[in-house]
Amino acid sequence: MLWRGRKHPFLILLLIIILLSPGEAARNGIEIKIRITIKIEKNTPIVSSPASSDPSPDQPKRGRVLLARLLFLVFLVVGSGILYIATIRPLQNVLVARSWLETPCVINSSRVVKVGGAKHGTQSYRAEIFYAYTIGNTHYTTSNYQFDSGGSDGKEAKQQIVDQYPPGRQTVCYINPTNPGQAVLNRKPNGEMFYGLIGLLFALFGLVGFVSSFRLKSVPPAV
Repeated sequence: MLWRGRKHPFLILLLIIILLSPGEAARNGIEIKIRITIKIEKNTPIVSSPASSDPSPDQPKRGRVLLARLLFLVFLVVGSGILYIATIRPLQNVLVARSWLETPCVINSSRVVKVGGAKHGTQSYRAEIFYAYTIGNTHYTTSNYQFDSGGSDGKEAKQQIVDQYPPGRQTVCYINPTNPGQAVLNRKPNGEMFYGLIGLLFALFGLVGFVSSFRLKSVPPAV
């Protein structure tokens, strides 16, 4: 061989690479393990201690706040319903009835009737007045005296209304032009329509309380 008996530089270089390679690989392996270990330690989540699993002292407080919100919401809904049924809707009918047709009618019967049973010793009454009118060739009979949600206490006041409309009296009623079957004798507002303002107080109480319950969360706790 051309290179027998003497040191060939390529052979020496190959031996050096072979001898050094295991050490380099070992060192690289150590570095890889160290890097992986460090990465795992950095990304390991912090496990809470057993004491942290106890219920937070704020949980009962949150429960009370949610209950208070529910109660305030009930006040708001119920109060709004009373206000609409007893006040807003009758007043809307009064405004709409201004454009209704004035039509002659005849009183058939009139009397004072009880509404429901007595509550806390108070009985409600209303004036029941039946009257008839004719639109075109169609005859109608109804008993709507005024726009309200029902009766109220005070039998004497209802009797005074009945006395104004004895049977056989000819008077005028007001007819809905789009629905001739809907009529009323008195299209003016009356005091019974404002009983629904009690519902307004309930609704305002519920609204203020409901909104205030959310503002309590933004108040920092006392130190």
